[in-house]
Amino acid sequence: MPLIDNYLLDNCAIDGPSLELESTLNGTLNIVAEDGVARNSPQNSYGKVKAIQVGYKGKYRVITVTNASTSLSSDCRIAVYVNGIYQGVSFVVPINTGSQTFEVTVNAGDSIEVWAYYTGGFSYNISRVTLYSSLAPVGKFTLT
Repeated sequence: MPLIDNYLLDNCAIDGPSLELESTLNGTLNIVAEDGVARNSPQNSYGKVKAIQVGYKGKYRVITVTNASTSLSSDCRIAVYVNGIYQGVSFVVPINTGSQTFEVTVNAGDSIEVWAYYTGGFSYNISRVTLYSSLAPVGKFTLT
């Protein structure tokens, strides 16, 4: 008969969730992280402007809000990356205020990142990023 070591954290699930929780986009979604500190878009190549490390695997929705001058005449884009890897969807930033919705599937511990750029002309700013999940709050924004 195997012995149980009563001092191991694994025996009591003190070192993490005892259930394998997974984020979904089904049902009511919770705001699990939100940041309203405006960041300007980097020029000429994509640059990371906001990031969050998630605690659970699964699907997340990211909604960004952008503000661009009516004089915007350059190519301006916004995209979501995971751990520095482009996820295949980007949006052209509209003149004035606009929002963009991304959905990503990640593993626990991954970093969901908002990247942006513009070429010439006027920059724009990312004024709000909101992360949605079926789970309770799961991360903390890291601003760069």
